[in-house]
Amino acid sequence: MLNITSGIYRSRKLKFDEKNVNLRPTKNNVRNALFSIIKNEVGNSTFLDMFGGTGAIGIEAISNNAKHVVFYENNKENISFLKTNIKELKIDSNHYQIEEKDVMKELKNINKTFDIIFVDPPYKKYDYQSLLDLIFESKVLNKNCLIIFESEKELIFSNFEFQYKIYKYGRVYLTKLWNVKRK
Repeated sequence: MLNITSGIYRSRKLKFDEKNVNLRPTKNNVRNALFSIIKNEVGNSTFLDMFGGTGAIGIEAISNNAKHVVFYENNKENISFLKTNIKELKIDSNHYQIEEKDVMKELKNINKTFDIIFVDPPYKKYDYQSLLDLIFESKVLNKNCLIIFESEKELIFSNFEFQYKIYKYGRVYLTKLWNVKRK
């Protein structure tokens, strides 16, 4: 079962296809932990959910008073569930934007910056160092932007200076970076 764990939509269920091998929603306990970690930053923030999936992370951000969330998702089935979840929760269209595009191809074309960027790509499909390079080169980071990576292993980044904290929940790692600068 997938449901919102905190905020104004707490306990509301989200729909998704459990048999879809192209989808791995962030588990409820990990999302709950994530939003406990960023609770002081998420309110009134601009939030980028780079690999939107069902929308669970971005919807959780809206539930916790994010000002605006941009979802990127290029899988048609996932987009369908994302739109259904937003519609069923009756989320005001001023609070979100869905981009039905490949974020890896489009990130450099985004003309806005974000306070929080959540990166949860399909495990083993992308190199996390390359993702951080792309995020940094794309100029989507606000001055005090947080970047949170979800991964199945502890991440190590080179070519950057930053402050960070790593959290582990079972087999899932959350890596929170801030004050990111190129060396």
